[in-house]
Amino acid sequence: SSVDTLAVVEAFLQVIPQYLAEGSNVKLGEFGSYSLRLKSEGVDTEGDLTANNIKGVKLHFRPGKEFQNTLNAITFEKA
Repeated sequence: SSVDTLAVVEAFLQVIPQYLAEGSNVKLGEFGSYSLRLKSEGVDTEGDLTANNIKGVKLHFRPGKEFQNTLNAITFEKA
């Protein structure tokens, strides 16, 4: 039902960001997986790395095989 679907989406919006912030990858079966990618300034040694070196965070989605096959099959025509 639409109520059940809304509940799932709301839970998704609460739980997924929490897991990502904890450093986990989130796998959603055949749908695909989410992970975070960080952009940072380079440092000479691991000991020089601090949170201040991190300049950005991006959400990365990797579609599952069937999802990717569907995306690959999309064709475009000039309208």
